[in-house]
Amino acid sequence: WFSPMMRVRWPRQLVHSYSHSHLYSSCSGRHCRRLGRRFSSVASSRSSSVASASDDDFSRDLDLPLHPPFAIRASIVHSTRDSNARGAFGCAELEVLDDAIVVVDAHGIIAEVIKDAASGQSSSKHMPENIVTHNLGPSRLLLPGFVDAHAHAPQYEFVGNGFGLPLLQWLDTYTFPTEASYAIPHDDHEGTAAARVRAKYERVVAHSLKCGTTTCSYLNCIDGPSSLILADVAHKAGQRALVGKVSMDANAPDFYRETSADAAAADARTFVEAMLERYGQENSLVMPVVTPRFAPTCSSSLLAQLGALADEYQLRIQSHLSENVDECLWVLSELFPGAGSYAEVYETHGLLTPRTYLAHGVFSTKHERRVMEAAGASVVHCASSNANLMSGFADVRAWQDDGVTVSLGTDVAGGSSISMLTTARRTLENSNSISILRRQMAAQDVICRVEAERDEERRRSLASAWTSPDAPPTLSVADVLHMATRGGAKALNLDDVVGGFDVGMHFDAVCATFPDVPGGDVLTPICLRESDGTAQMLEKLLLCGDERNIEAVYVKGTRRI
Repeated sequence: WFSPMMRVRWPRQLVHSYSHSHLYSSCSGRHCRRLGRRFSSVASSRSSSVASASDDDFSRDLDLPLHPPFAIRASIVHSTRDSNARGAFGCAELEVLDDAIVVVDAHGIIAEVIKDAASGQSSSKHMPENIVTHNLGPSRLLLPGFVDAHAHAPQYEFVGNGFGLPLLQWLDTYTFPTEASYAIPHDDHEGTAAARVRAKYERVVAHSLKCGTTTCSYLNCIDGPSSLILADVAHKAGQRALVGKVSMDANAPDFYRETSADAAAADARTFVEAMLERYGQENSLVMPVVTPRFAPTCSSSLLAQLGALADEYQLRIQSHLSENVDECLWVLSELFPGAGSYAEVYETHGLLTPRTYLAHGVFSTKHERRVMEAAGASVVHCASSNANLMSGFADVRAWQDDGVTVSLGTDVAGGSSISMLTTARRTLENSNSISILRRQMAAQDVICRVEAERDEERRRSLASAWTSPDAPPTLSVADVLHMATRGGAKALNLDDVVGGFDVGMHFDAVCATFPDVPGGDVLTPICLRESDGTAQMLEKLLLCGDERNIEAVYVKGTRRI
């Protein structure tokens, strides 16, 4: 066995060895090496550049670093940079590194990735010296941090209520009253309301981080001061956060509606400028997002002013799209009857740009998907809330086939969990359900015709002629990991910053653990077999795991959990 910590003096000029790396494609069916073989010869194959630390340098517990610089040796999985999961039912491709080292510099930036740790070889001429390398061992996995592209922070407190209600009724019953309660009164001189709201946000952000979400795009409420508190909470907790003050001036209760388009636009500008003054224009840790709630609650004047604001400061834009059939018909037949599609409502007001990501797209037509693709906008797939509010099943493959980047969102409280692991699982179930329904409907049609046929020979002919209809392949584990990491980063225009383990990216990462000691302190839903390799660990994590399997979370090299 090898020491959980050792000191490494990095050679100045060495060349990468790729003998321990390979690509695990959801289409190709290739598999990775088994755990037993993965570490069988590590102890005897140490490079002369690696010196083991003494027993005093570590304890029985895993000693993960708190701050950079450092190096981590682990089994690593991430999507390849060019795996956009696009084209005719293309599958995402993963890079699986059974035994690799990631080197993080003092600024939390990935300085080097050694794909064959046993060789100890590095290609960098500027590798930091005397870095402590922490070994995760065989029952842990290092993944990029998860990106939650759509979450409603104030709604966290009523997760689990109202499932089965259609969207518009659910908003009136639960969402609007709850979000209204997050406003900070002007006469809150003692800060009582602000303290109450801050405590609620702290719980949301803490739980999101514990679930492995290193980047989250939050929709808040219509109150600016409250939204600034959410940004401050995320900043202090260390979560990378995009925060949007919701804007809405129409078709909402009087107690939860801004007084006019001009007033709503002015409040949005005040919030954005306060955020930029506090955190800076180039900050990639805490950022403002222009957030019209959705077309039904925004007048044309407000949408146009928000589009101008986003263009002035080159801001990201988030909202909702084609989530519910009643919503779509309302938008297209009454509110914006001149629009060619729901997406074109945003487009005509300057809100459909390469910086735009819109949640749901359940009822988006091919025409609407093409409008999104032409604008460079992205869609956020929210499988959990789509099912919980009985909206429908969004066809992710159709979006990908039409060239649109797809990310994932927990969408609490429509979604039943703030965990991206749960969201990934629901995404796989949604994909399977679409395929099952297509085949089932075709099969039931054949069975009805056979039942109606009284001639025995004709019945046999109909039955023998039956073949299951062709359908696009369902989403794979590789696909959902891509959407939860690189896909999310690309949707949020952060794909050069986070989403993978590429040199130059911020080290946003999740250390997943799979305790395999009976009677251990932590009981998780996952049991590893001796034959399970890195790919099997990933599959079990996404299909069975929860926050008990998240041992550590890093944002820009600093451990936050």
